[in-house]
Amino acid sequence: MTTSTPSTATATPDTATPRTPPGPPSRWPLGNLPEIIPGETRFRTVLGWQRQYGDVFRVFLGTREEIVLLHPDHIQHVLVGNARNYPKSDLVHKLRTFLGNGLVTSEGDFWLRQRRMMQPHFHMKALTGLAATMGRVAADVAADWRTHAQAGAEIEVTHEMMRLTLRVIALTMFGADIEGRTARVGAAVEVLLREGARKMLSVVDPPLWVPTAANRRFLAARRTVDEEVQAIVAERRAAGPNEAAPSLLDMLIAAVDEETGEGMTDQQLRDEVVTIFLAGHETTALALTWTWYLLSRHPLVERKLHAELDAVLDGRAPALADLPALAYTGMVIDEAMRLYPPVFYLGRQAAADDVVGGFRVPKGAMIGLNMFVTHRHPAFWDNPEGFDPERFTPERVARRHKYAYLPFGGGARVCAGSNFALMEAKIVLATLAQQYRLALRSEHPVAYDPIITLRPKHGMVMRVTPRTPATI
Repeated sequence: MTTSTPSTATATPDTATPRTPPGPPSRWPLGNLPEIIPGETRFRTVLGWQRQYGDVFRVFLGTREEIVLLHPDHIQHVLVGNARNYPKSDLVHKLRTFLGNGLVTSEGDFWLRQRRMMQPHFHMKALTGLAATMGRVAADVAADWRTHAQAGAEIEVTHEMMRLTLRVIALTMFGADIEGRTARVGAAVEVLLREGARKMLSVVDPPLWVPTAANRRFLAARRTVDEEVQAIVAERRAAGPNEAAPSLLDMLIAAVDEETGEGMTDQQLRDEVVTIFLAGHETTALALTWTWYLLSRHPLVERKLHAELDAVLDGRAPALADLPALAYTGMVIDEAMRLYPPVFYLGRQAAADDVVGGFRVPKGAMIGLNMFVTHRHPAFWDNPEGFDPERFTPERVARRHKYAYLPFGGGARVCAGSNFALMEAKIVLATLAQQYRLALRSEHPVAYDPIITLRPKHGMVMRVTPRTPATI
């Protein structure tokens, strides 16, 4: 493994006469979309543009200009230093077609009210009661894998992790068990994300009332998710709140605005539940999927992970009290999210003229923050394509620019569920990696499928084998 002294590189300072950002030539009417849309080459293209044009450059999405910012200083400026000038972009607001006006897509005072209402449920003190549920679901998956492992069979890991995290989010956030319905819901979620990404990048996006094949697929998937959410809310209302351990859904149902005295409308409740439902399982499942892939390609890291799990847990299920001692396990997950950030893009839009890194940012310009590329910035990461969990020792983290690594975003709108996601990922990995090794099928192609989240294009087919004393 490599070690390094983190770079102290800073972005180009602003100048008195800001310049127009450079960038690749645009070809009307699609602009640079033909170079960006192909998922398996998108990041290689953006990395090439960074080498050619620097950390600030412009591209055209159709006829719309987007300024791409890749240096941590510039990202910090947009997310913190001048955050009021950079609300979510029009492209991101297209997610409202299926998320509604939930925590991810809302803005201003409404967003702040919703965030303050929900934030306490994601504090570590509130999460402590959820660890046992996460462990129980992970143990159920471990039991399901036993038959596969005994036969040396293969599984599609993305599907398995989605099934696990869907069940976790339903149990912990909504007090509902959807074990028998995860396949149906998971398929609908994938359609919504794929079609949502298509809408964000399409030059021509027919309104949903136009009966195109894509619109029909999208509306059918949205109905599926809405039906599931409606059923969960109805069951929760009928059962009444769990006084001993109220779920987030219990809190949302009972929530009352301090100023108006009004509770959430059915539409507001639906939007928040759908947002948490989708965002709360997809990203963690993908972080785990890419973690399994990287472990299968790096046996020395895998052995060090197994050594920690054996020393700390000695074959028993992980409990909340064990998590601080599972430091290397956490570093493995952190490094997997550096290389393969589940949410790889943040979109903002300039409300007024600004200058970033000496370049002019005009009012109305779209801003693109690409975490996949920033997480590989050579000024902040040595051997940026290498898999080195020890980049995340406390000492090395403390010396690194805070905005060189942002798998959960940053600033006031940093993901509210980050502690939940990291706890869940750690418990799941510790539970399953104690008992099994996963090996990528030798001929299985691995490519990116960057829709809204970073999925593997061809899934992740891996062979399950039990860990025995000979392999520990």
